[in-house]
Amino acid sequence: MVSIMVKRSFTLAVCWTAVLIGVAETEAADKPNIVVFLTDDQGYGDLGCFGSDSLETPNIDDLCTQGMKFTDFYVHQRCSPTRLALMTGSHAHRADCTKVIYNKDRIGIHADEVTTPELLKTGGYTTGIVGKWHLGEWDAFNPTRHGFDFFYGFMINLEHGAGIYRNLERIESIKHKTDGEHSPKLLDAAIGFIKENKARPFFLYYASPLPHTPWIPNTRFKGTSKRGAYGDVTREIDWQVGELMKTLDEQGLASNTLFVFASDNGPVLGAGGGDAGPLRDGK
Repeated sequence: MVSIMVKRSFTLAVCWTAVLIGVAETEAADKPNIVVFLTDDQGYGDLGCFGSDSLETPNIDDLCTQGMKFTDFYVHQRCSPTRLALMTGSHAHRADCTKVIYNKDRIGIHADEVTTPELLKTGGYTTGIVGKWHLGEWDAFNPTRHGFDFFYGFMINLEHGAGIYRNLERIESIKHKTDGEHSPKLLDAAIGFIKENKARPFFLYYASPLPHTPWIPNTRFKGTSKRGAYGDVTREIDWQVGELMKTLDEQGLASNTLFVFASDNGPVLGAGGGDAGPLRDGK
């Protein structure tokens, strides 16, 4: 397994475009599977491999040991611009995304944008997203309308509020995207996607809603860290990374999978949770 540790967004977007063009042009037998795991509001210093002495992240640290670690970057300071940069390879402002996109805005990713999954599909990839999209909450902006073959994750409807969707269908109403009770559901959807598509190249975008506030750790992780609820949620993230890595190994896919782990913008300032490490700022 080739792994890349990138702790911010725009550096990833630029490198990402080059990677996508390369893999889309390779022969089918040589195409690597791609898994991108993006966290939400995680601090630069909240991983063992990035210097934390108060949080244990053994699975993420293993990725760092096996692969490459990047520490220099440009950053969008909010989540929607980060995600648009990742999906298009463009600086988000060039694609007219300068703020967080809410459902009341009635805006989202433009239909003319060539997205990561659309590009990969030209190279024979099956594409899936699990978790947080946040590039438009209306039907026209659903991930399945912008290159993804499969979507299991969160969208917000003006009439019914937040919910979990499978492709275009709303299957469950929820209160908080960050509630740890959803982590096993997201993980099951991601593992199912990997197993279902193991015979062909796939792209899995695992957009975790964690560790965004409010911090509501899954019961199995509650009270297990040195950093309160935030630390518990970080352990929950590390567990999900470990389970995905284990699945890739069990399915015989690890040696031909590019696994990218990144955070979107840094810790929320003043919330008392995330650690920016040697950096001076955050969300």
